[in-house]
Amino acid sequence: MLPVEKTSAVKLDATDDKGNTAVHHLAQSLEYGTFDNTTLLKVLHEAGASLKIKNNDGLTPLELALENCAEKLAKGLQSLLGIPEEKWVKFSAYSCHTFISCSLASLFA
Repeated sequence: MLPVEKTSAVKLDATDDKGNTAVHHLAQSLEYGTFDNTTLLKVLHEAGASLKIKNNDGLTPLELALENCAEKLAKGLQSLLGIPEEKWVKFSAYSCHTFISCSLASLFA
């Protein structure tokens, strides 16, 4: 992928009425899943979008991705945030939501 350079005054960390940024919207639950788009995540990150902003529910994009079982996006976010791979939340095919809710606390320990 070619390097990304921000060339406009667009505010990458602008929020909607729920406090969600563009990065949060990548992990938003849709009728059939999530956007789960790691290419767009990398573009936003390289252009300067924050990955740590909490929305009005107190969730970061990573927490939202984990909650919505957006596996590719969660892996990308964990990598970009510099979380050591041995601490990454691993997805379980049998029960994503149960597994994730138990794993969130240990992610940042």
